[in-house]
Amino acid sequence: MVANVTEERDPKAVGGAPIDVQTISRITDEVLKLQLNTSTHEAITAHAQAIHGALNLLVREELGADEDSIVRDQIERAYRVLDVNATPPEEMPAFSAFTHMREAASVARRLLWIWAEVNGVEYP
Repeated sequence: MVANVTEERDPKAVGGAPIDVQTISRITDEVLKLQLNTSTHEAITAHAQAIHGALNLLVREELGADEDSIVRDQIERAYRVLDVNATPPEEMPAFSAFTHMREAASVARRLLWIWAEVNGVEYP
């Protein structure tokens, strides 16, 4: 799970779900280290679901997209990744699912870095 729902309202939380920098960072690191020849479609799907969860949290944050074209571009990329498929379907070739998962991880990593900068949180 990418984020935990807490009873206390964290000012840096979306709907009670805080941005867990360590977990999102760990997941993106894992995904970007995967190699196609050692990844099953099931593993790709599981990783993609985790990354999509992180992206869904990050795109709802106020990151300054109105003032910064780079932030706006990253958010638009995130929405394109999320729009393609919630998870890579079984019929999607492994290579396509793998590249989709890596693109999602790359965008999540960039948005997490932006979120950390905006909120004054140390990025690992």
